[in-house]
Amino acid sequence: KIRGLITRLWKRNGREDVKLAGLLIANTEGDAWSIFLNLLRKREPVEVILEVVEEIKRSGREIPSAIKLEKWCTQSTIHHQASMLIASLSPSDEYSELIKSAPKGGELFERIRIRALSA
Repeated sequence: KIRGLITRLWKRNGREDVKLAGLLIANTEGDAWSIFLNLLRKREPVEVILEVVEEIKRSGREIPSAIKLEKWCTQSTIHHQASMLIASLSPSDEYSELIKSAPKGGELFERIRIRALSA
């Protein structure tokens, strides 16, 4: 029932709806990263993606391996950008190629990329 609620909240797309969906994802059993990435549409505001990935990270979830993130990158541009934002939460050499290869984004996205690559 929780996953159905998360899906409905995400589809409604209101600011409070996606924030609540992010909180529910972060505190739901299972692979929170996969649950989140399966919700992504063709376009998502970077602020929404960043808010949800930070909430998942705060819940104590480990950042997925670079191999797992790279698999998600092949799904679409938005999945690649979301994977880059996830990797930026724990910048290390493991994620540098994924971060470099992410499709160009807006100003905030590029600032995050630069910060992650310089860490």
